[in-house]
Amino acid sequence: MQQSLRQLLRFQKIYTWENTAVTFARALGLSISKQALDATQVRLPPIAEPPKAFTRLNAASAEKTIELSNLFCKLGRYEEALSALSPLKSDFSERSDARMSIDIAIVECEIYLRLNNYNKVRNIISIVSKKASDREEWSSYFRILSIENTMLRDQEKYAEAVQLADRMFRLAELHCPDYVANAHRKLARSLALAGRSADAVEHAKKALTLSEQAKELEGQANASLALGEAYRHGLRQVEAVSAY
Repeated sequence: MQQSLRQLLRFQKIYTWENTAVTFARALGLSISKQALDATQVRLPPIAEPPKAFTRLNAASAEKTIELSNLFCKLGRYEEALSALSPLKSDFSERSDARMSIDIAIVECEIYLRLNNYNKVRNIISIVSKKASDREEWSSYFRILSIENTMLRDQEKYAEAVQLADRMFRLAELHCPDYVANAHRKLARSLALAGRSADAVEHAKKALTLSEQAKELEGQANASLALGEAYRHGLRQVEAVSAY
């Protein structure tokens, strides 16, 4: 069975775009130039100093800070991502704004996942999944399960990852239809690693179709990656490269 992309990156201390792109291309037997890497980098100015206190009156500012932290996480700028969240964690306690505290925790959990700090990831998942479920915050519940699914795949617990992805799919169908494409993608990634490449391809294609219908570019990119991974694990290299 071939390794997942994140397993190929296991010995990197952090996930940066350059580490990911180079490692991935190497695994596929492709070459990638520094010029191509530089052309795809998203460059942001240093994060501004966050306000010292966030209240209900300026919750919109807090939401923008969460979005920026999430973006920094996606770009591999983890110290800045955590720095942005730091003042929010104390000012938005569960007593003052439970929904905001859940959103903050989910982004923090994603950051620690990228840093391979699974102890912190598990602790956050345990707390947030209960809070979100009890409050019937289904989209938040889906998002935290999504992080758990990725962690299970990282730890090569593929059967558990498939079971969780199937549960996520049922949750999306019942409570958060906007996440159905994402659920198909999670199933595709999990099934591919569990050795069920044909099933993985079908779910990846469904994720891609739904993302195209919704005109979601990031969803299309993620679904294409899932499709490529499904083909790669099925040893269909030509189709894998085409999908990527």
